[in-house]
Formats: sequence, C-alpha cells, structure tokens
Amino acid sequence: MDFQATYQRWLSSPALSDAERAELKAIENDPKEIESRFFAPLEFGTAGLRGTMAVGLHHMNLHVIRWATQGFCKVIAAEGEAGKKRGIAIAMDCRNNGWEFSKAAAEVCAGNGIQVKIFETLRPTPELSFAVRHYGCQAGINVTASHNPKEYNGYKAYWEDGAQLPPQHADTIAKALEEIDIFDGITTMDFDDAVKAGLIEILGAETDAAFMEQVYTQMYDREAVAKVADSFRLVYTPFHGCGHKLVPEALETLGIKHLLCVPEQMAIDGDFPTVKSPNPENPKGSPWLWNWQRPTMWTSSWALTPMLTAWALWFVTTKVSSKWSLATKLAYCYWIT
Repeated sequence: MDFQATYQRWLSSPALSDAERAELKAIENDPKEIESRFFAPLEFGTAGLRGTMAVGLHHMNLHVIRWATQGFCKVIAAEGEAGKKRGIAIAMDCRNNGWEFSKAAAEVCAGNGIQVKIFETLRPTPELSFAVRHYGCQAGINVTASHNPKEYNGYKAYWEDGAQLPPQHADTIAKALEEIDIFDGITTMDFDDAVKAGLIEILGAETDAAFMEQVYTQMYDREAVAKVADSFRLVYTPFHGCGHKLVPEALETLGIKHLLCVPEQMAIDGDFPTVKSPNPENPKGSPWLWNWQRPTMWTSSWALTPMLTAWALWFVTTKVSSKWSLATKLAYCYWIT
C-alpha cells in the first residue's frame, strides 16, 4: 500500500470534516507520522477492532467505524430478510467519541435496511450481550476499548448468542472489507430519518429493568451476605465508567449495607482523570480505592473496568498490616447468563 497516496486521498476527500482535514494537514511534513496512520488498515478479527483515536486508516475514527460496519452488514444480510429484521443491538462505554461512533454504526446499519436497537447512553458490556439475546437480535456492536488507556477506542462485534463473533464470520468481514471502499463503498442513512422510519429504536430504562431482573436471579447465598452485612464494608469504584449506576443497585439488593462508592470516580469521564490507567488488575492504578479503604478500615475494595467485564478485589487483613489480594476474571457468567 502506498501510504503517501492513501494520505493524499484522505486529505482531499469531501467525506472529511474541516477538523479532520486540519489534523491531517498538520502532519504533511512528517512522513513517519503519515506512514504510521496509512501504512495499512486496522485488522478485523474475532474481537473486532481496537486502536488509538486519530484520523487515518490505521486508527479508530468515524470513517473506519462506518467501513467496518458496512462489512458487518454484509454478514448480517447473508442471513436473509429475517436476519435484517432481527437486526442489531448497539451499545457503548464511557470512552471519548463513544456516542459518535455508535451513532455512525447505527446509520450504516439502517442504510443497509437492518433494524437497529441502540442504547441512549453508555451501558455495561454484559447488558449489550443480554440485549442481543433478550430482543432476539441477529448481532450486536459494542464501542469499547476495555481497560486500555484513554487514547484508545474499539469496536466489538457480537453474534446472535450474545458472544463475540465466531471466527468464520470475522474472516468473512475481513475479506469483505478488502473490497469495500472506505469512502465510496458505504451506504448510510441519517440517524433522525432512520428513527422516524422505524429502522432505529432507542433503548433505555426498560432494558435495564429486564437486565437487572436476570442479574438478580444470579445472586446466590444471600444468607451468607446477611450474616456479615452489619460488619462488612465495601468500597467500590467503576473507574468513571459503565458501573456507576447498576452495580451499586445490585450490591444493595444483594444485601450490602455499608457501601462506599468512591465519589471522585463515579463521574463518567473518558479521560479517566483520577487513574493512571483504567485497569483494575493494577493496584497502582487504583490509588483512590486505597485512600478511601485504609484510613477507615473498610473490609474490602472492588474495582471494575469501565466496560464492566473484569474486576479486582482488595482485602484488608488487619488494622496494623494489610496486603493486596487480587482476583480478576471475566464477569460474563455473573451478568449475562
């Protein structure tokens, strides 16, 4: 691929906004930066796409989102009119540009005649998986970059079982993308027009209620919680992400009486201003938890990734000494089964 030619094509494309064109114009004398942005497209795999946000073929931006979605639409359309009618559920986490990317994906799906159910604002990844199955959708998209640094965003594709795409479908999308022009090969429909036409439906509180009803069925051994509820104290943080609302509700329903949500990290913010990295597996990235837990001798701390799929627990063992006890695992079995 001739990265300079690709750069020039992007620079002159009417599809770019003034801000995007200015961003590319600013690197015109930096061949290494141009090469890093245009040497190759982001590769589509079973986990979809992930990369830093910037204008260019090898970064996450609106044009790459539309391009990837056009390829995904081809796989959905292969299921026939029934698959297009079953449609797709779309969600996002707290990452910067999450709504813009999700909206762009919805517009491409609608332009290809695929029914869309899109969440009104950020939601936990497990709720996206739940929505795919709850509404009988053919597929799902989640705009998220898990616990990568703030510069990243991603595009995860799901199939009808609520899990990430099977390899054969991911391969089909990757091959389709080789033949789809990133500017001229996209079919799209204005978001508001698609809503009026009934091709896009907004999801909100009613889906939360159905999701939480299923979460509550997964709660086990409430008697054990009740036995320690008076003395057990839990400090919780969502790392500025999707767990800011539903997780505290679930913990209180479980019977947790003493719950402290770290106030500095309850604010939704894709810049993650209070942590070095939004990764709960790294205790050094969670100073606010320790600051709240240690002085007050709260029993334990719980941190969740901004997308709510991995977690970490820290336990205080005595009043004079303490140690970190870290356990991390995928939370799907607790949240979407």
